[in-house]
Amino acid sequence: MHVIKKHKHVLFLLFLLAAGFAGWVHTHACNPGSLSSGTMGVSTSVTNNCKIKSITNLAFGSYDPTLGTGAIGSGTFTLLCTKGMPVTNIDIDKGQHPSTTSIKRQMQGPGSGTEVLQYDLYQPANFDYSGGTGGTCPGTVLWGGAVLAAGSSPGGVGFSIPVCGKIPAGSNVSAGSYADQVTITVNF
Repeated sequence: MHVIKKHKHVLFLLFLLAAGFAGWVHTHACNPGSLSSGTMGVSTSVTNNCKIKSITNLAFGSYDPTLGTGAIGSGTFTLLCTKGMPVTNIDIDKGQHPSTTSIKRQMQGPGSGTEVLQYDLYQPANFDYSGGTGGTCPGTVLWGGAVLAAGSSPGGVGFSIPVCGKIPAGSNVSAGSYADQVTITVNF
């Protein structure tokens, strides 16, 4: 009997110890003493900006002037602008070797740069800047003849705008490599 009383006594002491600890934890966790709080403002200013994120060059591939057909090709540029930013228009210049007698652009080729191959760049059909739709090739409106009207930017991760290219049939040129470089301008 004495053993049972001793165990009851130990159990009672353990119970008191556990209850006291729980009370201490509750008191100190729920009422940690003195607290001080305040508020912090968080702000930023978003700037309007527009950039050409990436460009995929336009490559016509091999062109055979004896076939009596032209060649078509397309390149793209990805435009990224701040959401809601007004963009006036997008244009592409006449390139490094513009014709002095026509509206066509020219790629410079072999023969000490005297040989040129004419080509045209067209704006994409079904272009909707505000809706974020870059459009499709072939287009019918020449770049440089008219600027591509834009509008309010849809924002997001940007979208690709195709540049549609065409070499006219029947070009009388020598074999070799031809190249040009144009500049894309976004007016905002």
